[in-house]
Amino acid sequence: MKAVVGNASMSRQFSKTATDGVFESNNLVSAQSGVNLGLEMPGQTITSVQATYTDACGIWRIRDSVSNVTSRYGFATQAGYTCSKSAQIPAYVVKSTDLLQMYPKALNSTPNDSEVLAWVVTNAGAEPFGVTTTADDTLTEMVSLITGQTIGDYAFGKRLVKVCIQTETGSNLNSVTVVDQTGGTVWQAFGNHRMPSAGGANAYYNGEYMVSLPIQKGYSIKVAVTSA
Repeated sequence: MKAVVGNASMSRQFSKTATDGVFESNNLVSAQSGVNLGLEMPGQTITSVQATYTDACGIWRIRDSVSNVTSRYGFATQAGYTCSKSAQIPAYVVKSTDLLQMYPKALNSTPNDSEVLAWVVTNAGAEPFGVTTTADDTLTEMVSLITGQTIGDYAFGKRLVKVCIQTETGSNLNSVTVVDQTGGTVWQAFGNHRMPSAGGANAYYNGEYMVSLPIQKGYSIKVAVTSA
């Protein structure tokens, strides 16, 4: 995986031969000096992160190695399909303790199986979610990639404000649904293809949804995907 991080006046390239399905061991380092983001660019204000993966899907985050606070986050794109404008982030001053980490998934070779990654944002912050679906167009529950919790456990008492979903290259997000503890539908929406697939509207995600949902115990967020 590779990333270019910087602003309108300067930027640096970072890279890592990544391990699938983890954040912690995937600390990208500078192509120039071989050091982490915080040591390469301390005190620099960054406004862009262009991250790329080789085949399936990937997400990134900037995380403080001391406090473990995630300050910025986003999606990677397939190499060759980045967009400088879409890669803009809220201006952020890099701390010396910051790490740039990625969480990639390889293209799933099993028929009808699809890799799905998401950023689930509540009024308390962002959490990476994901799932490997095992049947086409069948609602499947996503859980936190960090804790393994459902949204009802992770975000109980919080308000869900945004959901942004990326499915593996070539697959399609048919729909996303939040259900309550009885299995009843609370909220739902359709999804889309993702570029470079025909019909895709965005190279970074299959669907971005602004919502306002108080989360209760037993709530679940599910996705239906058709594999590549």
